[in-house]
Amino acid sequence: MSSGDIVYIFIVLVLLLASVYVVLYFMKKMMFKFEGGKGNQIPISVVAVKGILPKRYVSVVKVLDNYYVLGISDSNITLLDKADAEAIKDYDSLQSDDVNMRFADFLKKSLKKK
Repeated sequence: MSSGDIVYIFIVLVLLLASVYVVLYFMKKMMFKFEGGKGNQIPISVVAVKGILPKRYVSVVKVLDNYYVLGISDSNITLLDKADAEAIKDYDSLQSDDVNMRFADFLKKSLKKK
């Protein structure tokens, strides 16, 4: 194998990598357009997260004006319940002395049967 062959292989490799990069770049741009762009994004915020086991969490998420209690693990996310806005206000108004107690109180209030 001569040095000309090595240069040729290197040039082909660079062109191949550049073409893959260009294709991925345009795919990402096109996917963003199909999802509706930045103007149609729904405001989602995480209110609280509490780890209950390794890699397992209970989370309170606000979507628009609704609050949801979610169970989160490695493989899935489960809707546990829809939380009351009053329970969220109570959660926010509690003192930050005992975080574990605050979250437990919040879960008790938000998971009550209606």
